[in-house]
Amino acid sequence: QELEDLACDELSKIDESVDEIIIKKMHDWITPYFDLENNDPLYAEKNLPTIPEEVKLVNWKDEENPFLIRTIQRIADRLGSTVLDRSNSTGTRKDLAINILIRSYDFFDEDVGAVIIDVDDFPYILNDNDNEPGFILELHDMLTETTISWTQMRVFGLDTFIQFDPMNPIGSYTLQNLIEIKELDIEIDLVLDIKPSTHDSSVIITGTAPHVIEHITIRTGFRNIEIEVSTLVALDEQKVSKLRLGAILDEEKIMKCLLSTVWKMGITVLSANAGSIIRPVIDGFVDDGLDSVVNTGAQVAMTAYSESILSALPGIFQTNFRTKLNNMLDDYLNSPENVSCKTRPFPRSEGFVDLRDFLLEAGDASSAGGSGTSPYGEITPKIKSFIDNALLDNDPLTGEAGINEVVIAPITMYQSGISGTYLHSEDLFTLQLNDTASGMINADIRLYKARLDHVDSLSQPMGFLQPIDSDPYILNNGFSIGTKGKPLIASVRLLVSAHSGESLPIGMNILDRKRFEERNWFFTHNEMDFSIEFEDIQVLGDFLAKI
Repeated sequence: QELEDLACDELSKIDESVDEIIIKKMHDWITPYFDLENNDPLYAEKNLPTIPEEVKLVNWKDEENPFLIRTIQRIADRLGSTVLDRSNSTGTRKDLAINILIRSYDFFDEDVGAVIIDVDDFPYILNDNDNEPGFILELHDMLTETTISWTQMRVFGLDTFIQFDPMNPIGSYTLQNLIEIKELDIEIDLVLDIKPSTHDSSVIITGTAPHVIEHITIRTGFRNIEIEVSTLVALDEQKVSKLRLGAILDEEKIMKCLLSTVWKMGITVLSANAGSIIRPVIDGFVDDGLDSVVNTGAQVAMTAYSESILSALPGIFQTNFRTKLNNMLDDYLNSPENVSCKTRPFPRSEGFVDLRDFLLEAGDASSAGGSGTSPYGEITPKIKSFIDNALLDNDPLTGEAGINEVVIAPITMYQSGISGTYLHSEDLFTLQLNDTASGMINADIRLYKARLDHVDSLSQPMGFLQPIDSDPYILNNGFSIGTKGKPLIASVRLLVSAHSGESLPIGMNILDRKRFEERNWFFTHNEMDFSIEFEDIQVLGDFLAKI
């Protein structure tokens, strides 16, 4: 209470109000970030040091890149596509694959819907390495000596991507990533260590003011965030080609093994724009006076500078954030333990990979008779589980497999212009019997316009590369089609034509046909459509795979 009374008394003597002080500091902080020149995303590529003769870099524009690089590019492309969302997080039963993948990982806390970052995990994310872990800011004036540090950060909205377009080659060694996020909210837990001032201008009498520690939480956020990240990714092609399968299947090793192939890497462009900013709210002050002063100051600053902050956001990201991230990246890559690719050998049962452990998560593998120890890593089981959930399992609302809406419907729409229908453009069968020399009757027989309707009627029971309990090398595959009141319909048109004289031209109009009939003493032309419906078809097949 003594500190609060003294603070209020001294602040009342200052010519400028607290609000004016905050606005001035905000202005001084934000002004340098306006009207910065845009960086050339290829500047790092254009200024690469001399590449040694023994090093051949991966050219991201080359379609003949190593298999691993092409696979990573295809997976990245698929992460931006819309798939079935079993959790119905968006209320539409659909979501981008990247959002569903983020929610499936351990670093995303589904209970609170956020990524939780503790200070021990990234102690210098908000400061330089020469400070104490978690340190943010130190203030020393006539009243107090205050140190501000953070203990935990919670980031909400990392699963609200509405655009995810990664790994677009804009240079031989530079990739551009375009991202749009619907909403991003941040909570930061801070510790304010407030001591009586020891400054030369201090108005505090030694021993009269207490040492105060406040634990507070700041909440703020952005809406409709657009982010562009261009990155120099110069990989040694020889090192990429030498990576073993175990290196990319082990979740603990994959990042280290991929980084071990890096020759040069750095962020060249980091730009962010936001549609709006959420005014910060600060909770947790024990002292009501400090609570009122700080929250009032924050609201005043946001009222005056919210639009300016949004305008300066690209400059802030391109300078401060990009520099800090590049420094962190350099430090990480320069540490041998972070780029050491030591893979464990694949354990084999009787000389072959146990497919139950290879394709199933630990608990399911154990139940199926495998070891249940994930001896081949966690990546393949996660990919298979993702495919099963997003594409093969029945939607609880429609009763149909997700593959119908996500894969088959768009493919058939592209192929035929009709969702769920496949059209065969070529004749299935053609037979022409011509004998114009003798004037005998000639015949034409055609099977054409073949089509399949309701191809998008797949449902359970369905399985893809599903290990069985009794054998470590047998994979079960199967699907049901023509279900849920949508029978599979196969149809075809039969043409039977007989005539005298020359052969019947294909595609003649009515007038040409009349003239053709007048020139021939005999003519008959018949077209018949045949169709057959199949309901609840089940296709099953097991195959042996020894790897």
